[in-house]
Amino acid sequence: MNRRRNAAVAGISLCALFAALFSCTKVDNTVGSSLIPNDQQMQIFEDTVSGIDAYLQLVDSLPMTVTNYNWYYGCMGAKKDPVYGAFESGWLGQYGGASFYSSNEEATDRYGTAPVGDSICLYLTFESSLSSGDTAKTQTFNVYEVTKRLYVDSVYYLNHFDVREVIDPEPLLTFDYKLGDGTNITKRMTSDKAVALMNRLLKATTEMYEDDSLFVNEYKGIYVAPADNSPRDAAALSMLTTSASMQVYAHNFTDETATTPKDTVIGSYSFGAATYTKLMSLNTYKHDYTGSEIDPAKFNDTTSLGVPVSVGYVQGCGGVTSFLHFTKEFVENLKALKTSKNTAYKTLVINSARIEIGIDKPDIPALDAATTRLGFYTDYATFSPISDYPFELEVSQYNPVTLSYGGYMNRSRNSYTMDITRAIQVMADVSTRDYWIEVAPSFFEIYNPNKEVRLNTSNDPSNPLPLRVAVTYTLIR
Repeated sequence: MNRRRNAAVAGISLCALFAALFSCTKVDNTVGSSLIPNDQQMQIFEDTVSGIDAYLQLVDSLPMTVTNYNWYYGCMGAKKDPVYGAFESGWLGQYGGASFYSSNEEATDRYGTAPVGDSICLYLTFESSLSSGDTAKTQTFNVYEVTKRLYVDSVYYLNHFDVREVIDPEPLLTFDYKLGDGTNITKRMTSDKAVALMNRLLKATTEMYEDDSLFVNEYKGIYVAPADNSPRDAAALSMLTTSASMQVYAHNFTDETATTPKDTVIGSYSFGAATYTKLMSLNTYKHDYTGSEIDPAKFNDTTSLGVPVSVGYVQGCGGVTSFLHFTKEFVENLKALKTSKNTAYKTLVINSARIEIGIDKPDIPALDAATTRLGFYTDYATFSPISDYPFELEVSQYNPVTLSYGGYMNRSRNSYTMDITRAIQVMADVSTRDYWIEVAPSFFEIYNPNKEVRLNTSNDPSNPLPLRVAVTYTLIR
């Protein structure tokens, strides 16, 4: 009986212990602070700092290409969205002679003697997972020959590059396509323009084929874009440039009299920059916000601020982005932390500074389409990041690092969190003034046409997630 009574008492005691341990869910981060002497030279605190406004902007001169970084997808098509408006894109690609096949294994001179072209075909591979809009709707595309040389080491700017000035207005090919037709397509080009191009390729010299620059001087590339009669409410399609090719089918003869057939020859031309170092691939983009949720009248720049917005937007491909204005009030509130606890403290050191920005109306379609990661820039037009976001280090060939910056979408919180400790420390150290941070896609999503997000940029304290910075800081006497 005593053993049962003792076991019961022990059980009750254990239950009481577990209840005491797990009934309190609130963590007290100040435990032990009473043990710190009053004359302690350093103390750590946590606080939030407000005073941030958000604005919309549309960058006028975004580079369409970036040296040393390649976007391996061509974008073509047109779509329309009630939030983000109309979007249209075309792809311009340069090509080089990648390989030649001859039915005569001993043949070494590409197309051989007295070649005659039989056909020229374009091969394209689309990536369904990177296409958006109404992909079931058929679009009509034109393929044009590029007539003006573009250079891979030159920079061409969105809204300042007119593709009509560098292409032949008469297309090589017109074709219809939707994703349901299959992701791999072959289009035979039979127009007079296409036949003329094929015959010119047959006459390319050995020197041209052996020198990227000489070849592209003569054969300047193609441009694929929606035709004027194509629907503008269809889809933006992504095409894998490393898989795109053009092939010429020909036959040759034993001598220049062209009387005795000899070989069948297939010449394959690649659009992949990995094959030819001097090849360019770029996309053209057009945005039109007429009739959309986004009001172009609200576009601002840092020199002429209008009314702050409670909903911000971030698009790739030169579309709308946002910027945060860290006001003088914010900087004053930040600096006030130095003496807010005790006027004896002389130095403020920021240990951590994080800003969390929520996603507005975060339903499943919005989350699926949302930008994977936000990038913070001092100048988005030149892709200049804030000091906390040196994205080049993430892809360093020798020693890539993982940045504490973060910036990735958190689907469980419907938000993005960015560590901007260095930027906030600068604001705390220098004289009181305004600061701006531009909010755009992460560097490696800048040219992704299928990711866009609507942000909750309200600074109203009653908002579930107002714009503010959470800081952990050390005060030093």
